[in-house]
Amino acid sequence: MDAAVELKGKRFAVIGGAGLVGSHVVDALLNEPVEEVVVLDDFARGTRENLGEAARRERIRVVSASMAEPEVLRETLEGVDGVFLLASLWLTERLEDQRRAWSVNVLGTWNVIEACRDLGIRRVV
Repeated sequence: MDAAVELKGKRFAVIGGAGLVGSHVVDALLNEPVEEVVVLDDFARGTRENLGEAARRERIRVVSASMAEPEVLRETLEGVDGVFLLASLWLTERLEDQRRAWSVNVLGTWNVIEACRDLGIRRVV
């Protein structure tokens, strides 16, 4: 079985794409012949500065929202071919606000998986 994914002309979403790791995934995708990269980030820790030059490229769309917002999430994921899920709260944040941690880390991940299932998105990393 070939695990390679065709990138040419595809659309990808990077949830948490303004974070340290997510912004590098965005850069790597934009160095490929993808059609579009959609970044969904609530900017709790991620920054527009992390996106740097990528934020000014034509093939990127930045959505300021949380994966804990199912309606916005579904609208954002409509038509994408794959999703990179990198958003979560850190351990210290989870200890300080357990309800928010559950909402983002558990319910948010559920929202992503459910939206991908419903929209027919077959690749989630």
